[in-house]
Amino acid sequence: PSQVRWAATGRLGFIDAAGIYTVDAQGGDRRVVERPHRAHYVDRFAWSRDGSRIAYAEAAYDFSRQPTETIYVARANGRGRRPVAEFEGHAEGLSWSPRGTIVYDTGDGSLRTVAAEGDSARVLLDGGSDRYPAVTPDGQQMAISADGSVNLLALPGPAESDAAARIDMARVDGQVRVS
Repeated sequence: PSQVRWAATGRLGFIDAAGIYTVDAQGGDRRVVERPHRAHYVDRFAWSRDGSRIAYAEAAYDFSRQPTETIYVARANGRGRRPVAEFEGHAEGLSWSPRGTIVYDTGDGSLRTVAAEGDSARVLLDGGSDRYPAVTPDGQQMAISADGSVNLLALPGPAESDAAARIDMARVDGQVRVS
């Protein structure tokens, strides 16, 4: 198993044999959340803050070309699955914000956000080496791994337009850079 994550409901989720499964806090009651068909695999997943929904990246086994990944959102039991974003690349991380948006990276340094209802994706950062987003519980900041260090980003609020949004990045060691 990989990608082990606790849900707020007390269930433990993990990826095994290309699908997502959960068990109870004692390790029993194994349930299937998502088992893609044979030509696909689940790459990453993240629970919503309250544990009622799950977002995950699914890709096809086709090593002859750049993979196309789809971000899906479903109820915690896997039902009600719907695609919310698709991109060429390989997701390195997914994280839910408290506002119900999903932050993900595309494997090429582009960090994007999309509403769980499937609005169009918005680019937060583009073309860097930023990976593995982790949004704070209050949704004001996000930590990312970039070039061997951890950076903190102040996230734009929902009322800010894309053109007006400014993302300030502060390295954990105190150095600041602005994008």
